Amino acid sequence: MDPPKEKWASGNPPKSTTPKGVNLSSGKLRPIKRAQSTSDASSTMRPAPPKKKGSSRKAAANADPKDLVQDNKPSSAPSTLLGEIDKTMSETTKTKAATTTTTTTTTTTTTTPKSKPKPKPKPKPQPLTCKGTLSMKNPLKCKTQQDQPETVFCVRYSPDSRYFAATLGDGTIHVFNAAGMFQRRIKTQTQKGGEELPATCIRWRPKHSDKGIAAVTGSNGSLQLFELSTGKHLHTTWEADNETLALDYCPDASFLATAGRDRIVRVYDDEFNLTQEMQSGYDHQGRTTAGHANRVYAIKFIDKNVLLSAGWDRTVQVYDVRTGRAVRTFFGPRVSGDALDFHKNIVLAGSCAIDKQLMMFDFGSGRELTMGSTVSKNVGEMYAYSAKFSPTGASVYTCGTQPHQLLGIDVKNGAVQGSLQEVPHSLFAMDVAHDGKNIVTAGHFQAVYVLNVK
Repeated sequence: MDPPKEKWASGNPPKSTTPKGVNLSSGKLRPIKRAQSTSDASSTMRPAPPKKKGSSRKAAANADPKDLVQDNKPSSAPSTLLGEIDKTMSETTKTKAATTTTTTTTTTTTTTPKSKPKPKPKPKPQPLTCKGTLSMKNPLKCKTQQDQPETVFCVRYSPDSRYFAATLGDGTIHVFNAAGMFQRRIKTQTQKGGEELPATCIRWRPKHSDKGIAAVTGSNGSLQLFELSTGKHLHTTWEADNETLALDYCPDASFLATAGRDRIVRVYDDEFNLTQEMQSGYDHQGRTTAGHANRVYAIKFIDKNVLLSAGWDRTVQVYDVRTGRAVRTFFGPRVSGDALDFHKNIVLAGSCAIDKQLMMFDFGSGRELTMGSTVSKNVGEMYAYSAKFSPTGASVYTCGTQPHQLLGIDVKNGAVQGSLQEVPHSLFAMDVAHDGKNIVTAGHFQAVYVLNVK
């Protein structure tokens, strides 16, 4: 029997009070199927509402699983487990932070810089030592572009001993007076587009000391003429495919000879016309000789018609300018610089070796003289790059490297008369003034030393 119908004043029945999710026909609870919507599709990314206090287990059971998502965690992870994970992670983070703080504190305490000890003062360079007949004022230094270190390849006094000139690795010529006062710097010529290469050798022209005319060779194959008193360039000759390393004038300045890498000795007249190219020769028995077999580093005129040349092939060739051939050969010295000289029929050759650095030969017979061994006994193991007689021939001066020094040696007994020692760099060049009162030597790092002879 149906219940009686009631009339309501509003005309509309009241809302059902049946709990949501209760099927009145069966009396069982069933889940309510929600209609999917665009907003529901992203509901798992929404933060869960805050949990109310005093919520019942039944409300939790009836709640939609999507509503159980908390703190943006995936819905597949139990909320209780996530809470424990969060708690553990929070505690771990705090522990790490505490550990980091402790480590930082410990590290800071451990690495606290102590007061640094005062640096030890750098040892002062040992002063140059002059002994015996040699004395020196302050060393000189050639002024180069941008203060770049350069090597001095050659130094030479003027015929009147009032000046000397030095040639450097940057292709420049530096002129000083006898006291060491700088006069001028002259730049040598280069080929068009060519780089600056060393000026290797210089010789003042005899009988023209008033104008200071000098010839200069370069490793770019050049032979140049300058007026050193003004710096004026006068002439240039190019030797193709050659590095011109050696140079000398004959005593009356009528001829000029050059030599270098290609082993050919070239002779020019006063107008720079090539008159001879000497390479081969013949000995006293008429047999043909090959001339030089390696670079030539030194040339020395004995007179107008005869000159000496020496280099790396351990020979000293004697050339006759009139015939253009070598007429004699001396064997032994390995010449690597301006190390040829001649005095009263004796040929002096400086050898770049650890023994027999100063070799002497009798020019007439070609025989090696024992006085060469006498003057070499106190040289030690120095490699000699330059050697020269004193004006009287009583002494021999030589300079070199390992050790870096200059020595003045008595020709008769081999005793060291004077020396310049404790030089910080190698010495490659040296010359004795024509009046015998001064000696100039130079080498690495454009250092120049002017010595007085007592």
